Amino acid sequence: LRAFAEPGLNVTASGLRWTRSVSMYQWLETRHSKTKKVNGKTHTTYTYTYAKGWSSTAVSTTAFHDSTCGHGSCTNPPASSWPLTGQTLTAAAPTIGGLPLPTDMAEELDDMKSVTPGPRAPYVASVTLPPPTLTTSNTLLIGDALYTSSTSSLAVGDMMLSWKVSSTTSATILAAVKDHTIVKWQSGVSDYSLYIIKAGNVSAIDIIEEERSSNTMLKWLFRVLGYVMMIVGLALIAGPIAALPKALPFCGECIGDLLEVFIVIGACLVSTPIALIVIACAWVFYRPSIGIPLLCVAAVLVAAVIWMHLRNRKKHSVKEGKEELMVDAGPQPGVQQPYYPQQQSGSQYYPPQDPSQYSPQYFPPQESQYSPQYHPPQQPPSQYPPQYYPPQQAY
Repeated sequence: LRAFAEPGLNVTASGLRWTRSVSMYQWLETRHSKTKKVNGKTHTTYTYTYAKGWSSTAVSTTAFHDSTCGHGSCTNPPASSWPLTGQTLTAAAPTIGGLPLPTDMAEELDDMKSVTPGPRAPYVASVTLPPPTLTTSNTLLIGDALYTSSTSSLAVGDMMLSWKVSSTTSATILAAVKDHTIVKWQSGVSDYSLYIIKAGNVSAIDIIEEERSSNTMLKWLFRVLGYVMMIVGLALIAGPIAALPKALPFCGECIGDLLEVFIVIGACLVSTPIALIVIACAWVFYRPSIGIPLLCVAAVLVAAVIWMHLRNRKKHSVKEGKEELMVDAGPQPGVQQPYYPQQQSGSQYYPPQDPSQYSPQYFPPQESQYSPQYHPPQQPPSQYPPQYYPPQQAY
């Protein structure tokens, strides 16, 4: 462990890591936004408020929207006037198991505890703020922190200081060892590296289970976040469609809101398969035995949907073709149409006498339209066979 101290402020501690936090009481600007829709357009109005508060960095009032802070004037001390700033220190050469522990790994220990400063000298307020030097006489101990003024009479330039130290004497680390040095474990699949350090004696199984639970939570958080972002992105792309009806009087707002609902529903329907495919692709990279079957299932489902769509489209086209054929069917000029007799009696033949009895496809031929193979006989009826009587009238 290493001994840390602030000699002029009577603050001492020993540990593996030491942090000092410093803040100044300054003018701060806060921006507020208000968004409303007017005639389908979005308008955002910004307002600014000013108040005094603590900040760990120097704030320049020249960058404010209103450099007077709404109070006539306001000025914060420059960064060069700060007597102390925040700092983190680590023991020079900590070791674990006889191996040197890198500084960046030692800083990961999270068992930090507050350090209480020692007794103070009689308080004498500083003439200038911030004080050029902090001592036990111009600071007040309130709780575990030091203030340059009482909390009931703070002014711009007052300082607040606090300290924390990691006093752990043992730690457990899950990492790799190379050339007698603790290094990050490198994955053989990608450039991913890993090391885990915990204060105290912790078993490797407990560390792995804790990290597994944390990774599972992060995994589902990223999945849900990506799915929601995809829905929002698609909805924003289609957003102008819902904004068009809002320009209409009376019911324009209602129609636009209804379209927004349908757009969100459509975005959900489109985002769901895309999100599943993205997740499956990630599985292919890290776990091919799981990702490849998922992609195959997704491909089969997509192919099935496309096939059903094409089949329904083909059926619809065939049905339309049949209806068009039935509508267009009819006699064509100059083309002989088939003849379907409507009345027959035994071996004798009598053509229909009522034109309404002809079928839509039948029109009796005129004398000039007889086929070459047929010529009605002109001899008297007695010369015809007894079973045949030609028609007695022209048609």
